[in-house]
Amino acid sequence: MIPSQPSGLLVTDPQPSRSLTVVGLLLTLLAVYVLFQVRLVVVLALLAVLYATAIERPVRAGSRADSSPRRRRSGAAGPAPLAGTGRVRAPLPG
Repeated sequence: MIPSQPSGLLVTDPQPSRSLTVVGLLLTLLAVYVLFQVRLVVVLALLAVLYATAIERPVRAGSRADSSPRRRRSGAAGPAPLAGTGRVRAPLPG
């Protein structure tokens, strides 16, 4: 039997292997995971802006109705404001 290659010569493959190694696979999976997380954050931020835009008009209308002069002239004691004055309203006697 005659060997097809001489034993003293190193034969190199003219076409290098393009297979995915374990390290390459892990790096690819890590990159995909990070990109999905970034995409999730971007989508959540866009939804938050959309929600804030959608409720802006009703919130402004509600705050205008709370500060209308008609309500203050009626003499009825309304609920204490939630924020903005820094004071706590004392409970009514009785």
